[in-house]
Amino acid sequence: MSKRNPKDRAIISTINELGWDLLTQFCSDETSKSTLVSALSTLSALTMLAGAAVYSEQREMCAKLGAGNLRDLQTTYLRMRRTLESDRVFHSANGLVAEADVRVSPQYQDYLKKLRVDAKLYFENLAGSVAEINEWISRTTKRRIPTLLTADDLRGVPVALINALIFAAPWAEPFCPRDTVRSAPFYPKTKIGSSATATVDMMYKHGKEVLVHQGERYTAVRLPYRCTPPSEWSMIAYLPNKHTSMQKMLQFLRTQSFPPFAQHLVGRFGLPRFDLQAQHELTTTLQALGYPVDGSFPGLAMGGENRVGNVIQGLSVKCDEEGTVAAAATAVLIERGPPPYIPELIFDRPFVFAIVADELDLALCTGVFSGA
Repeated sequence: MSKRNPKDRAIISTINELGWDLLTQFCSDETSKSTLVSALSTLSALTMLAGAAVYSEQREMCAKLGAGNLRDLQTTYLRMRRTLESDRVFHSANGLVAEADVRVSPQYQDYLKKLRVDAKLYFENLAGSVAEINEWISRTTKRRIPTLLTADDLRGVPVALINALIFAAPWAEPFCPRDTVRSAPFYPKTKIGSSATATVDMMYKHGKEVLVHQGERYTAVRLPYRCTPPSEWSMIAYLPNKHTSMQKMLQFLRTQSFPPFAQHLVGRFGLPRFDLQAQHELTTTLQALGYPVDGSFPGLAMGGENRVGNVIQGLSVKCDEEGTVAAAATAVLIERGPPPYIPELIFDRPFVFAIVADELDLALCTGVFSGA
């Protein structure tokens, strides 16, 4: 995958913009609560969903995900996944979880196969099998997300499309634990004159060179992880200027590329040590952002109209002196609706018929009935 390839670049831009959009929705200037989102996990789950949609909604979904059509979405997603997994610091898995009576169309089966869906798990009842489903997610995320779903989440849900991913890497230049200051002051508000109302464990580096970008609205640092070339990963941390609110900061970042960095000798650099967890219901937010998650998905035959009941995402990021572990899991829960209601269907005009061997989709004979 290459940033210079227009198709690849479109998907990358979609993921980055979706990440800022989701974070803006779940972050408020009125509260100092930390939060997390993963646009990559969201896109992975929606990429699985796109293949089951009716054609018109499939095209709309592909366009929202930055692809011209389903084939482009599939091939670009696979290239991206291969690139991200070229080093052992990252792993992603996709799973189809379904009740035993769900029938997957041949076209959708082929799509999932080409998409490298890693697990296909079938159960008599998903709500009754929530422990096994959570165990697959927990194992994939190295126990960072032990319980994404509840039995209530899965009640009336015969199909779930799940992405789980994990990133774990040490810093290229670790922090020294002896330099970490316990109960260091932290100022939750970005406004001038705010007082210290919280404390954190602050990791420090003294007299070290740090990759820094000084912008008009913020100062950012880039902290590389130790990876195997050509793989490169880093954390970019943005510190807003004191007059810039978090909402304005996020809205600004959505329109920007990642900035260039230069080495600066910093007398004292501090970054909090943290261990964050978050969980969101994304359905309403995705709909508000224009993603067609409220459509029909005939690629999954469940004995009636089917629709997305919920999209649930769980996240975890641990950052300490040694490095970072980040995990995310996104589940698209598809509900079985009532059979479509047709008030009246009477064959009272000429019609065509066929006698068909259903197993082979082979017509034994075909005819036209015209009343005489």
